[in-house]
Amino acid sequence: MNRAVTCSILALTVTLPAVSQANAGQRPDAGSPRVYSLVLTPAHLDPTRHDTLLPQPDTLGEADGASHYIKAAQTLPPDLDEQQIHSWLKGPLADMPQPQAQQIIQQTQTSLDHAARGAKCKTCNWPPVKPGTMPAHLTECRMLAELMNLRARLQIAQGRFDQAIATTRTTLAMAKHVGEAPTTIQGLTGVAMAAMTLRRVEDLAQIKGAPNLYEAMKALPRPLVDLNVPMSAELNSLESNKRFNVLTRAVMRRHLQSSFDRVRLLMHRQDATVAALQVIEGLRHYAATHDSRLPAKLDHITDIEIPDNPATQQPFPYEFHGTQAVLDVPAPKGGAPRDAVRYQIVVAP
Repeated sequence: MNRAVTCSILALTVTLPAVSQANAGQRPDAGSPRVYSLVLTPAHLDPTRHDTLLPQPDTLGEADGASHYIKAAQTLPPDLDEQQIHSWLKGPLADMPQPQAQQIIQQTQTSLDHAARGAKCKTCNWPPVKPGTMPAHLTECRMLAELMNLRARLQIAQGRFDQAIATTRTTLAMAKHVGEAPTTIQGLTGVAMAAMTLRRVEDLAQIKGAPNLYEAMKALPRPLVDLNVPMSAELNSLESNKRFNVLTRAVMRRHLQSSFDRVRLLMHRQDATVAALQVIEGLRHYAATHDSRLPAKLDHITDIEIPDNPATQQPFPYEFHGTQAVLDVPAPKGGAPRDAVRYQIVVAP
């Protein structure tokens, strides 16, 4: 089998579990959904705000984003405490030590500036991947996303909500640039980066005074990171490779397509997360207009549209018990219990 295709299949096998955990919450065992507990702050839709979570097309420049991301990767300090950064991203926002987090942001400012320039580019043409090798700078791109998320968390903790939204917008743009590159491994990395970044919407939803991002979530594209782009590129590359006969290409194609089934599931799962976060912002709006109460049913929210789950084409399961609501995001078709999410939601007193 062609070494490049073999590398891709093996890498998919290794990477998929890691990506599936990128947005992991509390999960007692592999047979249970991931569980998130949210304490929402009421916030009604403000028609004077026009927040976006991806750059508007008319704000993008003609430069090539990849060159900026490569510079960002090359200028990352070599002595970053990655485990510490991970813990600050996963732990409660109130437990993040702001002076230490600010020091990390200052230490990596040059890299973050390069990444921000890349996110403002219309195109992103990554260098070709040599056969039998992994794409360059994937680890660094993931690290850049973590640093961007750390900066957004710091901005949220300090009440600088507009800046936090701008940082989130930059990070999601970078995730799309990485995720819609010509290889599926880059695609999976982009999905993981976007999954991490969507957690900032959950952070904002729990901070008093943070704006309602219902319209911003609604405006995000579906799919958020289009993994059909790298999958199609890999299949086209295989079909155009004249070193193999028809039979060999057919065998290799089956190997790739088998791996792609799981890749598509991850893409659909992420789009379900985006829609669920739109529902959560709808709950914040309802609470703001109903004395900080949650609705008994989702269809009690009548002044805005509550989306269905795009992965199932069905309404999200929702239950209300006393003061707590449970919003379920079932696993997409073909998924395992670990691909489901359960949000346990109360309103802040």
